[in-house]
Amino acid sequence: MKNAFCSSCNRQTGFKRALGWGTFFACILTGGLWLLTIPFYPKRCVICANKTSKENKEKKEISFERIGKVLIGFAIFIVAMTIISGINQLFSKSEKPQDNQISAKLQSKRKAAVEKFRKEFTENRASFMAQLDASYQKKDYKGVISKARPYLFIEDNELKSMYKKSVKQAFLKSSFFGDWSNARRISKSGNIHLKIWGPYLEYANEQTDIAKQTLLRDSLPELNIMYDEIWEKEVDYLLTSEEKRRYRGKLDRAKLYWKNGEVQAFTIEGLYDRNPVTGARISSEFRIKSINNKDTVINNLIQFE
Repeated sequence: MKNAFCSSCNRQTGFKRALGWGTFFACILTGGLWLLTIPFYPKRCVICANKTSKENKEKKEISFERIGKVLIGFAIFIVAMTIISGINQLFSKSEKPQDNQISAKLQSKRKAAVEKFRKEFTENRASFMAQLDASYQKKDYKGVISKARPYLFIEDNELKSMYKKSVKQAFLKSSFFGDWSNARRISKSGNIHLKIWGPYLEYANEQTDIAKQTLLRDSLPELNIMYDEIWEKEVDYLLTSEEKRRYRGKLDRAKLYWKNGEVQAFTIEGLYDRNPVTGARISSEFRIKSINNKDTVINNLIQFE
């Protein structure tokens, strides 16, 4: 700051360069290079913001300081944009080949693994199928599913048939999913969009992590599937015969969706006549509160069977 006579205030005041939000944003946009233009800012009165009296007398003349400031600012802006553009191009050129290399390596590893499984199955098919048949005869359906599952990408009808039969047999007496031997079987084809009931999902998300896990059971929020058969049963495997009769029609309802003999999804539906979030009364209906895709279903079937 310097002291000088201000012709506007008509007294001796202080003069300094004024830095505002414009300078702040200019520094950000140019990566700090705009700081080089600050020495060219004119010093202004700290009271009225006018320039010195000498500068006011010369206001009709061309201000070389202002021209220099504009030119330097423009040059700095061009340089900053050039540097930023060069850095972006450098990163884009260096990342793309690296991403392509990683993708190529992953594809190569997958292809090698697939060929290994295919060769292993082809060379030992007879003994492998004999092992599967022996496990099936012993009612070791979990063993059949576990062994056959890695080879399902191979076009072998006998292998896939053995796998599908084992999955259905495992569900008839499952320790995790319950007894499906008396389940209602509906022959119906279609495409369905399964979605958890909104208020139930909202209620579950408000709970602690442990409670949320219990309520949603590794569920997906929604799922699209095609099916040609539905198995349906009440979730009553923990109840006594008397309790089953008493609560029949009000218990949670489990559904298995099948397509070409393969399970596609597992859902749990609950009977609700109130919104679990607001407590408001609603029409009494069964609403989806859990959805598992086929991979999760098979994993649970193998793990807990």
